[in-house]
Amino acid sequence: MTRDVPEAEFGLVGAPSELPGGVTGVLRFGDVVVKPVTDVAAAEWTQSVFAELPAANDVRWLRPMPSHDGRWVVDGWIANEFLPGLTAVAPDWATVIEFGGRFHAATQAIRPPAAMLLARAHRWARGERHAFDEQRYELTPEAAAIDAVLEQWCAPDPIRHRWCTWISPPMSSSPPTAPDRPMANSPRTAAS
Repeated sequence: MTRDVPEAEFGLVGAPSELPGGVTGVLRFGDVVVKPVTDVAAAEWTQSVFAELPAANDVRWLRPMPSHDGRWVVDGWIANEFLPGLTAVAPDWATVIEFGGRFHAATQAIRPPAAMLLARAHRWARGERHAFDEQRYELTPEAAAIDAVLEQWCAPDPIRHRWCTWISPPMSSSPPTAPDRPMANSPRTAAS
């Protein structure tokens, strides 16, 4: 790790275990997962919004956990509840699309601040600009094929978010879960 985890600030107990997949450095401490973030403004905004968003009946997302003093980001880290049994559904694209639609229905009214979106320059931001046709990038043949399918699927509603491949299938009677929350939104759509 390049940054020390703020264990005391988030009330983390016990030895951490690294969670596989996704972002490197995601750690579990009992019922809490901490993750390093590169975009503090986006992480603070996302954590605060999803902490207040009412639960949906047909999809779940990880609930943000603030530090003891109420901060969402501490020394470049965020904390969320741990939900056991999460698995990626990709490459089952029909399921990805179904669960992505459910998550979109629960979050479609959320509009990130356009200025915050425009200030982002990391790889996810570049990917979103490509997805929203704001700036095109050269893609590998495999990525271009997926891009073409997603363009058709998203044509009537371009806000569907980029994280839907990490939506987990329902565990027993639980609804599917989005283990990460979207920042995918175009500055153009955010302003509307």
